[in-house]
Amino acid sequence: MRIAIGVHHFPPRFRGGAEQRALRTAQALQRRGHSVRVITVDDPYSGPESGVEWEDDLHEGVQVRRLRLNLNAAPDPFRFEYDNPWIGDHLRSWLQEVTPDLFHLFSGYILSGRALHVAHELAIPSVVSVTDYWFLCRKLTLLRNDGSISELPVDPQQCARCFAEETRRYQWPARIAPRVMDWYWSARKGAGDRFRARNEFLLGALGLADAIISPSHFVRDALVQAGVEDARIRFARQGSERPLSTANDKEPSNELRITYMGQIAPHKGVHVAVQALSLLPSRRIRLRVYGNAD
Repeated sequence: MRIAIGVHHFPPRFRGGAEQRALRTAQALQRRGHSVRVITVDDPYSGPESGVEWEDDLHEGVQVRRLRLNLNAAPDPFRFEYDNPWIGDHLRSWLQEVTPDLFHLFSGYILSGRALHVAHELAIPSVVSVTDYWFLCRKLTLLRNDGSISELPVDPQQCARCFAEETRRYQWPARIAPRVMDWYWSARKGAGDRFRARNEFLLGALGLADAIISPSHFVRDALVQAGVEDARIRFARQGSERPLSTANDKEPSNELRITYMGQIAPHKGVHVAVQALSLLPSRRIRLRVYGNAD
């Protein structure tokens, strides 16, 4: 099979979880005899004033097309975040050149929901691996500014408030007079219109996919609560390739050794592990955290 993989970023410049998963998937498919090509965005803010620039390279045996664009120069930057016609135009010509039997989209972030529309227009079956909540939440996390989890299905009015309160103009009033701001946002009936349009477009784009892969029950449940049909979602845990021989290379220890590797941020829950350890009566547990502390 010829398989095209789309992902917002890709190694070596970016090494987040979704990026690494896309690389592992591409390499695993190639080992099974499939032909794989990857399309990704290398820089979304320093490209041309309109459209995209691109270059092809080879990374760890995988052919990659890397795009550069400038979302700041878009006629409607908010709309282009989730429905980008520049990427859509380039992706259409690239897919016609590659002629894949399947298009596999990871996350959807930056490439935008337009990618699924283009695959559908070209009659290319598509699969989406949902690695975050981008289809439901512009911030990707479903977390409000106060740290609470958004109720599902998402309220466009609440999304507008959450987006506005990222700026100082609304941030301080929300902290000082939250009840006043509750009244203020309830009175702004049209504030959530553009988020309502975002939700409708992206759920519609997901509806074009032939299958959706979720790495957790929580993500799957969130999609179902948002309106995605449960039968269309396949549950598949995250995995990593690790030689079986290393299982016997560990040195014996009287401690339980726990390691976290990844982004150090509240939505990743590293603090939950630390708090849990402080509550345990036995301290024969060692937690190591590896990540960027900034």
